[in-house]
Amino acid sequence: MTYYTAIELITFLVLGIMMILVQENDRIRSEQKRQFYETYTIIILASLAEWLSIVLNGAPSWTISIHKLVKCLDYMLTPTAAMMFVRQVMKGSKTDRIMTYLIYANAVLQLVSLFTGWTFTVDDSNFYHHGPLHFSYIAIYLVSVLLVMIGFLMYGRQFRNKNRVSLSSIIAMIFLSNANQEISPYDIRIVYLALAIGSILMFVYFNEFF
Repeated sequence: MTYYTAIELITFLVLGIMMILVQENDRIRSEQKRQFYETYTIIILASLAEWLSIVLNGAPSWTISIHKLVKCLDYMLTPTAAMMFVRQVMKGSKTDRIMTYLIYANAVLQLVSLFTGWTFTVDDSNFYHHGPLHFSYIAIYLVSVLLVMIGFLMYGRQFRNKNRVSLSSIIAMIFLSNANQEISPYDIRIVYLALAIGSILMFVYFNEFF
């Protein structure tokens, strides 16, 4: 937990610095700056929700309600973070609209699960467990990642091949980090650090090719 907390701290600091870099860049339009800010904020909130859900696992019973709420936010914000990456380059596109509907559907599912335990439950000892419909959240998460990859590949078509390679490399890094966390048996939590690094690379890409 100590190492994970250190990773969280680095993630927050990196994204905070990115907000400063965006704010100090006079070449970026106000609307695009707002898009960067929103992306960084969602990643910070999603990362914080995941960290708190782990901290609260097995905590005193008076925190059970807080634990449920934090886990609900975790499940709502994680796919949203993926959508924000698409919006940085393809806001208003068909892919963006599909992801928006998916995020709304997931938000409703998680809010209902807060009371029904469909996708997650917190027992009387304040330990988190998957609910009977947890697979539906996994499906939404995987579709979100797939839509991100499709969105970036479609976006890359308007550039030269070398530009598409760099863009594809960024999304591949994020995807592999996600896969590593989900598949690894060692509880390695690096997704949000990878998203923070991906945010830096997207900012570099934006300044290089726009």
